[in-house]
Amino acid sequence: MIYKAENIDTDKFLKQINWLKNNDMQKEKIEKIKIEQYHEGYREAMEQVEDMFYCSNYEKTIENSVEKVEEER
Repeated sequence: MIYKAENIDTDKFLKQINWLKNNDMQKEKIEKIKIEQYHEGYREAMEQVEDMFYCSNYEKTIENSVEKVEEER
């Protein structure tokens, strides 16, 4: 025996399916934007850390260079 629904409003049913598909697409777009923002923030943080590393080493190399020049005199 096969079930057959009676008195179904097909227009309303199709409208609901389309709404669900559109809603899902919007959620997917929001998730993608959040993921992109997360990775962008992570990359920026890593660049800042890298810049801080070079900055601190730059100061050390300047001090060493000054000491070497003074020793040569």
